[in-house]
Amino acid sequence: MLTYLFSLLLLFVFAGCSDIPRNNLLDPKNPDGYDDSVILIEAFVNTSSAIPGGYSEMAEAGLDDVQSFYGNRVIVVEYHRDIQEYDDSLNTVATNIRFTELHDVYTAGKEIPRAVPDIFINGAERRVSGASGASSVAELVRQKTAPLIDIKNFISIDIEVKFLHSDELQVTCRIASLGNKAAENKKLRLIYIGEEENDKTWRAVQDMVMSENMADISKGGIVKVIFEPYSYTQKPGKIVVAVTSKNGLQIDQAMVKEL
Repeated sequence: MLTYLFSLLLLFVFAGCSDIPRNNLLDPKNPDGYDDSVILIEAFVNTSSAIPGGYSEMAEAGLDDVQSFYGNRVIVVEYHRDIQEYDDSLNTVATNIRFTELHDVYTAGKEIPRAVPDIFINGAERRVSGASGASSVAELVRQKTAPLIDIKNFISIDIEVKFLHSDELQVTCRIASLGNKAAENKKLRLIYIGEEENDKTWRAVQDMVMSENMADISKGGIVKVIFEPYSYTQKPGKIVVAVTSKNGLQIDQAMVKEL
């Protein structure tokens, strides 16, 4: 398994409104402004060929249908976890620990314990656990996603990626509060997606960084967040940024950037 190195340092500064492109509804100073909601679907899976049943593969196939149905209104990511004696080749020791910790946060106090496959739609409250077939997974996920799609979102995300060296990049985010509403008690989740090599890697999470508390954003304001440079042995294929609640259990908005 590959080893991925990362370090985290966040710097919060307020930026001028010119830092985010402004066109009507996406203008932070427009009191009627809003953005489309982008839904983050997070799947905890194990695709070891030694596991009988192929349940994670069924879940992945169902999520393929969901992605095709909603297009760019949803972002699907997969956290590959080791389960008992079944090692998943798409994680590392370090990422398996971080992914398990996030899974534990999502399932704390739930009647159904941690499972694989386990799918969460915009955080911990909307969950599809297990898989009996690809079509049933797709139907259940769509049922839980549909009510979220048409909700006006008062947070917008702009992502800038700068390649510092051949094995290092740095992510800068600008988070704007729209529609004359403030954004308070938020965090950021930064997700690195592996470069596409085959059907299994195109949405597999390569690494993940959870921020400290993000600075509150006043009405019509913008916060600029600079992450510490990220060193890698395999270049990520995408960057996903999600604005979450302070406890990390709810996803408020998400954005993806291809590299």
